[in-house]
Amino acid sequence: MSGNKASAVPQGDRQRRARPASEGDTDQPAATHTRDEEAQRPQWTMSSSVEDILLEGSTSSTEMKLNYFLRNYFGGRGVVDTNENISISVFVLNSEMFINDNEILGLITASSSYRELKIELDEREILLEAVNRLHHEGVLFLGQWRDYEEKDTVTPLARGKLNGVLTQVLTEERREAGEKARRDQQQVIFNLYAVIGDLLFGGRVRVMEIKLNDFLTLEMEGKGILHANRNVLLRIFLVIPRGISAMREY
Repeated sequence: MSGNKASAVPQGDRQRRARPASEGDTDQPAATHTRDEEAQRPQWTMSSSVEDILLEGSTSSTEMKLNYFLRNYFGGRGVVDTNENISISVFVLNSEMFINDNEILGLITASSSYRELKIELDEREILLEAVNRLHHEGVLFLGQWRDYEEKDTVTPLARGKLNGVLTQVLTEERREAGEKARRDQQQVIFNLYAVIGDLLFGGRVRVMEIKLNDFLTLEMEGKGILHANRNVLLRIFLVIPRGISAMREY
């Protein structure tokens, strides 16, 4: 058996570990594989379904045909025409029904490729049970899983996948919120300088002696106000805007 393990499936950790030598891409740089995998990775949100998250990348493995598996991993040994439409998942349930040659059957079931595939299929069954249970509990989407109070009763495999994706989504939401806050801060400062420029151009020089918070109330509908700046004059803000917490923390 070749040292390069194979798979017909483009997604899923185990499938990526098992790739047939016939594909001829084993010499590609690791960075290229990493970029390809990241490009294929789903963009999860709170609206993503629990089923899609838990079963991501596993469907194609269960649909792999037995003869395809034998041709790619064992050079066609054990291939029988009548098994052409038999899926590997059905074969795993009762392997002796489809291959009568004990020597070939033993070679197949002892191989690391078969063991990895069997583990993956077993895990899929566990995840399917978790999907059905969560659906029964009314947990269909990631947002509902976030608020689900019985997480500890869900099998560790399913709980780990869902919590991992939940952490990923929450982290991304915080990052986007931070970027939005920075954009809003920059816009407030830009608008503030524009208003001040208009006032100075109009001859209202004394406006510089007004307190920053009062100015924000009068001219900018209170945007950027902070209690810590209640005694800060507008002219001080213009000298050291980055040092004024109202603008930095807005």
